Amino acid sequence: MRRPGYTMVEVTAALVVITMLMLMGLHFGKRYVQEQRELAFMHQVQTEWRAVQSRAQLQARPGKMQWLEDEHRVKFMLNEGSGNNLYALPLPATLHVHNFVIEQPAGSKMYSKPRTVHVRSSLGDDYILKFEMGWGQLFIQRGSVRVE
Repeated sequence: MRRPGYTMVEVTAALVVITMLMLMGLHFGKRYVQEQRELAFMHQVQTEWRAVQSRAQLQARPGKMQWLEDEHRVKFMLNEGSGNNLYALPLPATLHVHNFVIEQPAGSKMYSKPRTVHVRSSLGDDYILKFEMGWGQLFIQRGSVRVE
């Protein structure tokens, strides 16, 4: 006579299925968190760039955004010198970019030069930062989708 219950094979198979589902959930959950960090970083870059532009216009001093790959951060500042740093934003570990500087002129020369910068993401889609001619408005695009 058989006792009611599950065999060792059935229990093992159920544990394998549950373990696989948990591992998949962990992988996709971690990726989702990293993608959200990248998007939050890009929104913060856009906000800080607008702040630099406003301050440059109000104080009639040139402003700039400087991406430092070796320090893995982005600096926003007015004019030159260490005392004029407004904000330093740490770069997420999944983003990689070469050093570059974007300048916002002041005074009668408030027009900035157009520039396109590519930021690589180890998660897949890369970001394109477009600084338009004129007031230097920043548009960020991820793959073929514009980041708002």
